[in-house]
Amino acid sequence: MGVEDRKEFDQEEIMKGFMDNIQHQDNGRYKVRIPWIEERVPQSSNEAQSRARRKNLLSKMKGDVREGYDTNVIEQLELGIIEEAPNNKEGKRLFYMPHRPVIREGVVSTKIRMVFDASAKPSPEEYSINECMNPGPPTQPYFWDILIRSRLATVCIMRDVEKAFVQVEIEKNERDAEAL
Repeated sequence: MGVEDRKEFDQEEIMKGFMDNIQHQDNGRYKVRIPWIEERVPQSSNEAQSRARRKNLLSKMKGDVREGYDTNVIEQLELGIIEEAPNNKEGKRLFYMPHRPVIREGVVSTKIRMVFDASAKPSPEEYSINECMNPGPPTQPYFWDILIRSRLATVCIMRDVEKAFVQVEIEKNERDAEAL
C-alpha cells in the first residue's frame, strides 16, 4: 500500500517502550502509560470549552437518546471505564476530553456509545492531546497482510471485539488528561 513510517520519531522504539510497560490487571483490564512527546505540553486547560460543549450537547438530547446516553455514562462509571474529574488537579498535561454520543440504529450490542474528541484544542495555536502523544508505528501494512491472508484461506473465522478499547486503563498518575 506504500504506507511507511516517516521516522519523525523512532516509533518502533516508542512502541517497544509502550509494550514493555503494559500490565495485566486482576480485573481483566490492561494498565498502560501514555506515550507522551515530552516537549509537547498543552499550555492551558480546555475545561471551559469542554463544559460548554457538554452543556450544548445535553440541551439538544431528548427522550430515548438522552435516556440511553445517561445509561451509557452510568454503566461506564460503574465499570471503571470513566471516572469523575477530581477537584484537585495535578500534572503538567491537564486536558478535558469532550465527547458526544453516536447512535447506531438497528444494532443489537450497543445502540448508543460515546466518542471522545482528543483532537479538541484549548485554542487554535495550542496542542490537542492527540498532538502531545506519539502515534506509534503505522498499522496499515498489517491490515493489508491480514486482508490478503484471509482471502487465501478456505475458511475464515471472524469475531466482533465488542468494547475492546474499554479494556485499557490509563495509569492513575497520567489521568489528568480527563474526559468531561
